[in-house]
Amino acid sequence: MNTRRGRLSALLAVLEWGLFLDMAFNERWLLHELLDNEAMAKNLYGMRVGPQVAAMILLGTAAAGAMGWTLVSLRSQRAASVAVCGAIISISCWGAEIISLHVVDAIFHFSLHRIMLVSLGWVAGALMTGIGIAWEVRPTR
Repeated sequence: MNTRRGRLSALLAVLEWGLFLDMAFNERWLLHELLDNEAMAKNLYGMRVGPQVAAMILLGTAAAGAMGWTLVSLRSQRAASVAVCGAIISISCWGAEIISLHVVDAIFHFSLHRIMLVSLGWVAGALMTGIGIAWEVRPTR
C-alpha cells in the first residue's frame, strides 16, 4: 500500500471515529443547544429559519460539489471515491443535525420500524467509508 492511500485511509478512519464519539456523547446536540441559546440571548431565535435554510442550501451545495470533485479527481481510484463520498455523507448528516431545520428534522427523525431515517444516512456513510477503506488498502496481486 502506498503512503498516500494509507494517509487517506487513516484520515477517513479518524473522521468516522470522531463522528462515532460525537454520536455516543451527543456533542452535536450540545453545539446545537449552544447555537440556540446564543440566538435566544440575542433575540434572534425567531428569525432563525432564513439562516437555517441558507445553511442547509450551503451544506447541500458543498456536499454535492465535494462529491463531484471527488468522483472526478479520484476517478481512477474507485475505492477511495467510495470512502470519501461516504465521509461526505456522514459529515452532511452531522451538519444537517446541527442546523436543525424543522422540516429536515421531521424527515430525519421519522421512524420506520423504530429506525430513524437519519440513522440510515449515518450507517450508509460509515459503511461506504469503511468498505472503501478496506477496498483501498487490500493487498493487490
